[in-house]
Amino acid sequence: MRIGYNHNVMEGPSNSTLHYGTEALLSQYTRNSTDSWTAGLDWKPVPRTSFSYDEFINHYKGDTRWQLTGLNYLLSNGTPVSLGIDISSAWNTPCAAPFNTNGTVSPTCSDAYLSYSRSAPTRTLVPTEQFRFQSASIPKLTMNGRILYSAASSNLTNYNEQFTGLDGKIGQSLETGLPASVAST
Repeated sequence: MRIGYNHNVMEGPSNSTLHYGTEALLSQYTRNSTDSWTAGLDWKPVPRTSFSYDEFINHYKGDTRWQLTGLNYLLSNGTPVSLGIDISSAWNTPCAAPFNTNGTVSPTCSDAYLSYSRSAPTRTLVPTEQFRFQSASIPKLTMNGRILYSAASSNLTNYNEQFTGLDGKIGQSLETGLPASVAST
């Protein structure tokens, strides 16, 4: 008989970018964990013959969140704004003249972030069953076999993404709140 358990966690802060319009800088906090359970049973009815049954269960929890950072410029009304990490007047990124003479962001800039956040808590369950046999009890004949079955279900029950800013692709200010519930099997 066999039983086992394993728990792995990967977590911590990092940075990322959002590839929409201008390249916004995001603070990313990651916490992903996996729990794995195993159980197995062997049966040897005759010498040199064995049957084995195993059950493996993996449970994954992904809890990464993203938040806009780098709001280090101001609009003319004093509102903090991010122009992203790739500011270049030569390449017109996010616009040809990103700043007014007083240092505020020019209203001609078509890509800017006022706020952005996203969370996507994911849960995945993967149970797997396995049956194996091995026999060498008949002289000059060895047999091996394995049957494996697995299924998975993944749930994203509380996805939330919110953006407020200027979108140059559609040429207007944009505010979104996209809560969603998605489940698949």
